Amino acid sequence: MPGPDSPDPRSGLQEKAALFRRYLDLTRRMRRRFRSRDVTDDALAAFLRERTALARRIDGIDATLRSTGVAIAGDPGRPDFPPDGEGARPQPSQLGDLLTELRAVERDLTGMLEREAEETRRKLLRMREGRKAARGYGRNTAGVPRFLDTRR
Repeated sequence: MPGPDSPDPRSGLQEKAALFRRYLDLTRRMRRRFRSRDVTDDALAAFLRERTALARRIDGIDATLRSTGVAIAGDPGRPDFPPDGEGARPQPSQLGDLLTELRAVERDLTGMLEREAEETRRKLLRMREGRKAARGYGRNTAGVPRFLDTRR
C-alpha cells in the first residue's frame, strides 16, 4: 500500500479516465472534421500536438502509479486496486469501455487518413504521367521539320 506521502492511486485513476475521455472527444472531433473535409494543415498539427500532450500526461500518471507500487492495466498480474469500497474510482470495465471505443474511433480515423493518402498518391501519379506526356510532345530530336514537294 502506498505511503502517506505517495500520490493517491484513486485520484490518479480518475484523472487518467478523464484524460482518456478528452483524448476520445478530441479524436471524435477530428474524425468529424475529416469526414466533412474541413481540415487544414494547421488544424491537423494542433490536433496532433494536443493528442500527444494528453498521451504524455496519461503516461506520466502511469509512471507515478507504478512508482507507488500500483500495477497499471496491461501490466502482468495487475491487481484490482484499490479494493472495492475504498472511494470513487473508475472501474476497470469503464476504462476498458473507453479504450474499446477509442480504438474503434482511431481505427476509423486511420482508415480515412489512409484512403485520403492513397487518393492523393493516385492524383500525383496521374499528374506526373500527364507531365511526361506533355514533355514528350515538346521534344524534336530530328531537327527542324521541312515540307518537301516532290511534284514537278
